[in-house]
Amino acid sequence: MELQQLKVLENCQVFRRWGVLHIRCWKEDVAEAVLGTRSLLVEPIGQLRIAQKIQVSVAKNPVALFPVHSDKQFV
Repeated sequence: MELQQLKVLENCQVFRRWGVLHIRCWKEDVAEAVLGTRSLLVEPIGQLRIAQKIQVSVAKNPVALFPVHSDKQFV
């Protein structure tokens, strides 16, 4: 079920730059669906130390920016 929820990322451009994981969606409804999966994204991104923040945008307009807290016990 969780994997099905993350399939919405197929409709987005995902890249990392300067410690920020950018999720660029082309439609507002897709961005809202991505924001609905926030809880599924934060933990693995933090544990893998991929980024310190996640930014969701529609085209190039940011709609959300939230922190990712890495767990130091996974050193």
